[in-house]
Amino acid sequence: MIDAKRLFRVLKLHGLTLHSDALKFLLNELSTQPTLKIEDVVFAIKNSIDRSKLKTSVVSQDALESALNTLLSVSSDNDYQSIQVFSAFEQPQLKFHPSTKTYEVSVDPTRKLHAASKHRLNIFRERFSVVERRVRRHKTFSKPVTATIGSDDFVELCKIESLLGVTGTKSVLGMLGQDERKRVYLEDLTSRIFVNIEDAKFTNGIFGGNCIVLAEGQVIDDVFHVDTMGFPPPELRKDSLDVLSGIDSMGIEVSAQQLVQIEQLEESNKIDSFVILSDVHLDNPEVMNRLETLFSGYEPFCPTLFIFIGNFSSIPVGYGHGVESLSILDLKQNFDDLATLLLKYPQLVEHSQFVFVPGPNDPGAPDVLPRHPLPNICTEDFVRKIPSAIMTSNPCRVRYYTKDFVVMRDDLQQKMSRSCLTPISADEVHINVSKHVVKTIIDQGHLSPLPLSARPIHWAFDSSLQIFPLPNALIMADKCEQYQVTYADVSVFHPGPFYVDFSFVLYHPSSNTTESCKIE
Repeated sequence: MIDAKRLFRVLKLHGLTLHSDALKFLLNELSTQPTLKIEDVVFAIKNSIDRSKLKTSVVSQDALESALNTLLSVSSDNDYQSIQVFSAFEQPQLKFHPSTKTYEVSVDPTRKLHAASKHRLNIFRERFSVVERRVRRHKTFSKPVTATIGSDDFVELCKIESLLGVTGTKSVLGMLGQDERKRVYLEDLTSRIFVNIEDAKFTNGIFGGNCIVLAEGQVIDDVFHVDTMGFPPPELRKDSLDVLSGIDSMGIEVSAQQLVQIEQLEESNKIDSFVILSDVHLDNPEVMNRLETLFSGYEPFCPTLFIFIGNFSSIPVGYGHGVESLSILDLKQNFDDLATLLLKYPQLVEHSQFVFVPGPNDPGAPDVLPRHPLPNICTEDFVRKIPSAIMTSNPCRVRYYTKDFVVMRDDLQQKMSRSCLTPISADEVHINVSKHVVKTIIDQGHLSPLPLSARPIHWAFDSSLQIFPLPNALIMADKCEQYQVTYADVSVFHPGPFYVDFSFVLYHPSSNTTESCKIE
């Protein structure tokens, strides 16, 4: 049994001090609860500090009780909640502290949809800073400790403000842009320089405005003549998790002991599967017929999760005339019809979960990301009849035990191709363009690496579109044909528009693999 002096020293090593009443309370808890470990208590207290529950490292009894209650409640939650869905509007931010080179999870309850102009300025500064930190952690751009260790492979990155007046080949990290005269430039946090890319060689990817690139070249007459240009290297998920040092990007407090329990639960559920469909037009009778076939086929197996991604109607609500028009009440009726269909299969309703992600043509704020869930007027009756249904934002995060998935619906392939400032290096056949899109998104660490003119974003919620650390799987629903690509250990796939050929994807989280399926 740990005594008061030893407990005090252990906490002191972690920069924590307890009030005398809190110290007595903790000693009593450790003696009466044998499963409670001091390292888990330290983790819970430090997480409380990171999450702004505590304002000081001197811990009171009330603050300690709050941290312990959170710690002890997490285990039971995770035992039964294998699927957790996170809305983009609820997702916390990862804040980096340059002085300590550490991260913390930050929740800002004051964020608004109509944010102040300072948030717009911060969008691209923050995007650039996130990528720059990642690049400088990479072995190629991380300066060796001594001149003899890996010095031949080291590439020194220059600040753009230091380029003028220098000679020779230099490497820079900068954000692409184009002025009103269509002149291309690179800029970082220090300065801007116009570039000549006529003779440059490009790696794979779609180089559009606001993309962050690595460029090598030389300055001639105050213009940076680029020889080669490519994207920053990605950072594997496992390496990013090491950098975060136990900080959970979703703000979920889980101790080491609880993590072991969750991993054991995940290991015992290897047969779990997800059914993922996109562009499920509920106003199309043929789509409803095929959904009935889908539900009847899967009822004996009860997949863990069904993910339905919009658009949920063939035409936007409010468009069209006469019999071809669609009102908000029509969409509500379509969801009521879907509920009636699902209730024919009670095993699915009881044992599966259903997540609904809106598309660009569904009701809501037009052409702005992230998008709110479908309006309650359309879905409240559906959710009442199907309690296992979750209406969430676009994009959203899904956590399955220890694995993370991102779900996104946008016409990205078309938008990114239109915003490209350089020729795509490979033949523009379907699969190659898909690979370019995937590489661009992963390397940029952002779900919408586009100018705000091409894809408006709620300024205060841009952080919810960043993908750091990388997810295990990225579901990029689009209006193009189905594709599946694996890059940087991330399984990226588009299930295809269901209304076109009734195709969908069956995903196996235990193996991170997909099956392309179609209802004939």
